[in-house]
Amino acid sequence: MSTQREFNEYINEKIEVVSHLFGTRIVRDETVNEDTYDYIRPYKKTITPFTAEVSAAVFASAENNPLDYVVKNFYPNKQKYPEQIQKLQLFIEELETLKEAKQIIENYKAEYQQYLKDVPDYVMLNDEAGFYSRLGFANIDESVLTVEYRFSYTSGGGKAQRSFPVPMTEDTIVELINALESKLTASYFAKEQRTLMTKKLREFIKERDHFTCCSCGNSTNAEPNLLLEIDHIIPVSKGGYTVEENLQTLCWKCNRAKSNKIQ
Repeated sequence: MSTQREFNEYINEKIEVVSHLFGTRIVRDETVNEDTYDYIRPYKKTITPFTAEVSAAVFASAENNPLDYVVKNFYPNKQKYPEQIQKLQLFIEELETLKEAKQIIENYKAEYQQYLKDVPDYVMLNDEAGFYSRLGFANIDESVLTVEYRFSYTSGGGKAQRSFPVPMTEDTIVELINALESKLTASYFAKEQRTLMTKKLREFIKERDHFTCCSCGNSTNAEPNLLLEIDHIIPVSKGGYTVEENLQTLCWKCNRAKSNKIQ
């Protein structure tokens, strides 16, 4: 039983990890009750936090290319792709561990059957999980092993409602990981980051740095015709992003000397 308790603790830790990696289903009130005589009762609705409310056109397109629209709607920030890919990879591992553990627990239960006598049928019918829990078995709810994204469409008047799920099986998660990784190839990444370098952003960085070279200290105040450029502190070629904290103002001489080095 000591080993069983340790096993249960380990499984519960895994369940907790999975719930944080992908989220959990929640229950909430979906109605606002303003009826004086309380004729209208608020109802409960089980929902998943991974639901995208979309237009009819997007809904139709998502039905034809669900994975593409999962990426567009649920993975909008490409800067987070590396972290999200790692989480999805870990999610697959933890999910597989839980599936195997669930089978092991079922095997344990089968072995215990020889020791269980005269257990009322209604107990096993209505509270099987609670019964085995009291015997010291971990309980892995099927909902923990079943995760999904969902697309939902509601018409303007609210009369037409449609939705469909995109179950996250192991194969689908692998496809999702591949889709995210394909957008992080060096050429794609560099092209995208260069596109983000707009004229407005360049002017903002120069103003932030007071039109002064962050390397040598020369400025347009001292040299009015000084050519200033915006530099990626961590170069795009080395994975640097086009974000304010990774940009600095350099004069052309310092920028030329720095090239694609990290300084």
